[in-house]
Amino acid sequence: MSYEKEIKEWRAAYERNLQAENSWLSITGLHWLEEGENRLPGSDCSGLQASPGTVILTGDELSFQPGDEALAAHPDLARYAGPLELDTSGNSQRVIYGRCSFVAIRRLDRFAVRTFDLDSELRRNFAGSAWYPINERWRLEGEFHPYDEPRQMPMTNIVGQVRDVPVPGELVFTVGDQEYRLLPTMAGDNLFVVFRDETAGSETYGAARFLSVKAPDGEGRVTLDFNRAYHPPCFYTPHATCPLPFRENILPVLIRAGECLPD
Repeated sequence: MSYEKEIKEWRAAYERNLQAENSWLSITGLHWLEEGENRLPGSDCSGLQASPGTVILTGDELSFQPGDEALAAHPDLARYAGPLELDTSGNSQRVIYGRCSFVAIRRLDRFAVRTFDLDSELRRNFAGSAWYPINERWRLEGEFHPYDEPRQMPMTNIVGQVRDVPVPGELVFTVGDQEYRLLPTMAGDNLFVVFRDETAGSETYGAARFLSVKAPDGEGRVTLDFNRAYHPPCFYTPHATCPLPFRENILPVLIRAGECLPD
C-alpha cells in the first residue's frame, strides 16, 4: 500500500469513528452535578421532549430515578432505576431511552452527566473533516529519550481542572535544521502527544491537536507522522473535557500537516 493511500484510509477511519453511534458527534449535553437531586433537561433528546429523570449525587455515589413522562414513552428506563456504578475509566453504564442515552462520568472530584442523541444535528450534518494535503515531509523520524523514572507533570483540561500525569520521557525530532522536543504521556503501549504549533487559531484548532506515536523500537527510534495529527473532541463539541498541551509542547513552528480548519 502506498503511503498516500495509507493516510487516506486512516483519515477515513477517523471520520467514521467521529460519526459512529454514541461517539463525539452524538453528544448533546454535559451537565455537572451538584450534591443531591439533579433533574436532567428535556432538551437534549430530539425524540423525547421531557426529562429522562433525576440523577442523585450523595458523596461519591450516584443513582438514577426515571421521570414519569420518560417512563411512559420508554418503559425500559425502569431497569436503570437505582445505583449508577462507575467503571475504572470513570464512566457509568449507558442509560438508554429510544435513540438517546446518557452516561455519568467522573472527572477528578467532580461528577457530570453526558447526554447523547443518535439523531443529533451535528451527527446528521457532518460532512467530513478538513485536512492539509498529505506531505511525506511531515513524516518525521525522531528519538525517544526516556527518563530514569516517569515524571509526574500537571496537565490542565479545557474546563480548568488540573491533574498529575506520568511523562515517560521526551520525543526529540528536527524540522529543517531546528531541533524540537515534545513531552508525551502513555496511551497503552503507545505514546500520546497534546501539542500546539503556530498554525493554532488561524489554520488549526486554537487549543491543541493530538498525535499518537508508536512505541520506540529497540534503539529508541520513533516516527512522528504529523499527517495523522488531529483535532481533539472539543473542536467538534463543547461537551468534552479535553486536555491542553504542556507549556513545553507549544512549538514555535508551523506544522501544516494533519487536520486543519475548514475553509
